[in-house]
This record gives sequence, C-alpha cells and structure tokens, in this order.
Amino acid sequence: MSALSVKSMIVFEDQGSGIGGRPSVHLITSPNCDSCPMVKSGPQQVRAREDGRYFAEDFTSYPQLFTEEFGYNSVVLRRPSDPHHPLQPLWWTPTEQDHNMDRGSMFSGLGTLAPSHVDCFTKLQGQLSARAKKHHEERRLQHSLMHSLERSLRYCLERLTSLPCTFKDLVGQVAEFQRVYLDLLSWLDFEQEFAPRWTSAWSEIPNESPPPIKADSSRMGAYTTQADTVQWLYGAGIPVWFVRHIESSDSATILDVPHEILYPTSSSKDWMNNGEPDPFPTIYNGPAGPRRQTVVKRMGSFLANAADLSGDPPVSQTPEVGPTRPPETGPTRSTKGHGRPMPCKSIQNVLCTKL
Repeated sequence: MSALSVKSMIVFEDQGSGIGGRPSVHLITSPNCDSCPMVKSGPQQVRAREDGRYFAEDFTSYPQLFTEEFGYNSVVLRRPSDPHHPLQPLWWTPTEQDHNMDRGSMFSGLGTLAPSHVDCFTKLQGQLSARAKKHHEERRLQHSLMHSLERSLRYCLERLTSLPCTFKDLVGQVAEFQRVYLDLLSWLDFEQEFAPRWTSAWSEIPNESPPPIKADSSRMGAYTTQADTVQWLYGAGIPVWFVRHIESSDSATILDVPHEILYPTSSSKDWMNNGEPDPFPTIYNGPAGPRRQTVVKRMGSFLANAADLSGDPPVSQTPEVGPTRPPETGPTRSTKGHGRPMPCKSIQNVLCTKL
C-alpha cells in the first residue's frame, strides 16, 4: 500500500459547519489505521470535563490536527490495554477519597493529593526528568520546548503536594500533570525514535521511497488536510488520517474497507456538584490549530475555583480567520513551511515562549 491508499474510511457530515450554516461533508481516510476519527470543523468550545481532560480537544484523548508547532504530539501514547502497564497512572482519575483534607486551613473543602499517589507521580516524574536530562547532555539543546515541559512537570507535581485546593481543582491538576507528562514523553519519543526515520537511507530501488514502517497502534496519530503530511507520517509509521471536503456523501466512492469510528478515550460529561451542573470554565472557543493547541498546554493557568481579580470578561477567542478570508469549511493548517524538508518545524527550535 502507498501513503495515499485507503485502509479505512468514513464520510462524516458536520452539521452547520459549512458556508451559510449548511452541513459540511468530510471524507476521512487512512492508509494505516482500521478506524477513523470524526473531525469537526469550525469553532469548538474547549473546557475540561468531569475527569479534568478536554475530551475531543485533548491531544491525550483524541487525534488532533497535525501542526508544525506541535506535530510531535502525533506520537503521544494511547492508554495501554494492559492494566499492569507502568504508565497506567497517567490515565487514572482521583476520587474524593484521594483528596487529603487540609485540617489546618481556616477554609473548608481544601486539600491535597493523597501521599500514595504523590509517591507514584514523583517516581514517574523523576524517571522522565532523568531521560530529558540525558537527552540534553547528548544534544546540548538551547531554549528547547523540552526544558519548558520538564520544568512544568515539576511545577505540576509541586502544586499537587503543596497547594490545598478543592476536589474539583484537584481532579483538574492531576489531569494537568498527566497531560504534561505525556506531552514531554511524546516530545522525547518523537525526537529520539520517529524523526530519525525521515533521514534514513534511500531505497535500493531507483525512484522509489524507502518501504513504509508499520503504523504504531500504541500512538495517537494525527489528521491533516495536506497530502504531503500524510506521506511523511505514513513513512514514519505514525497513524494518520487524510481529511477532504466533498460536496455530498453521494460523491464519495464507498470502498470495501472498514468504516469504523474512533472515539475519544476520556469523558464527555461536565462536572457535577451535588447533582447540579458545575462545568469547568471555557478556556477557548475556536477552530483546530496551533492557537487551540497552545491554550490546552498552558500549564496550571485555569484553576476552576481561582478568584478573578482582573474584571476582564471570560476567555473567548474568535476563530483563526482574518476579516478578508472566506469562512473555513474544514480543518486547516498554516501554509507556511510548504516545500519544507520535514512536516514540522525542527522541534528544538520551538521556544518555550510558545506556551
């Protein structure tokens, strides 16, 4: 099979996302996966759910649009099926029994994470920080996103141990630690394992690319509207989906391939407080792309029960569309970098100021 062949496909009608509010129909295919995600175009609200994760907008729960800034998240780990996998705690959600109440506080309802879970997270953080340090010593990176992620991981752990908060915020902060851990882990895996595959030797056969590597089903993968990105990810063994806009479902050629839908691995339900809806705040409202991905990565910036002393209105971002551009009818990616030697920026050149 080639990068533009079809191993699986779905035709997805995105209600009200087209021009004039009409449905937008997407043809989603994959050359190396047996199921496809449902890709929604246009603005989407981003907020944490009952498990502290951002549901379909969270790169640890669902494939995201491949971008030059955060393409390394295409190799983030999926939740292992083995219940005894050493990284299973990264998908654990605390219960109220894990909220260690602060008896010395003048305020009720505040507490920190139970010591047994702190110990588990401390061990995981130490192992990953040691791996990042070794990578730095071997490469001598300067101003690397890796340094920012490693520091954020330590700060997340410190908040879990030293910052008494409500149970709702504890759930969010645990998910934040898990998300930052998986973010840093995917950065290292991408740099050390996947990116080198793009600089491997040429094929022995003239005018042919090196044989593709079998897709690593333990990785999240990414979707794209760019044919060249499909080829790059396919060649590196990264799950990839090609999204195209079509006029109607009738115009799609239905092939004899699996038509299974891939669903997010986290909860879609909002937070409930004594049986009443009490959702986490919306932190962004806009389409897929680097801006939305950046907001999801703002470590520790969105405590649900933090006081707002600014007087500013709630966060609301407009879509990434300029006033002179036509409405977007499908997921898009920045056009800068076309003709690039690789499908994303050299990762060590993405500065911590992106966050």
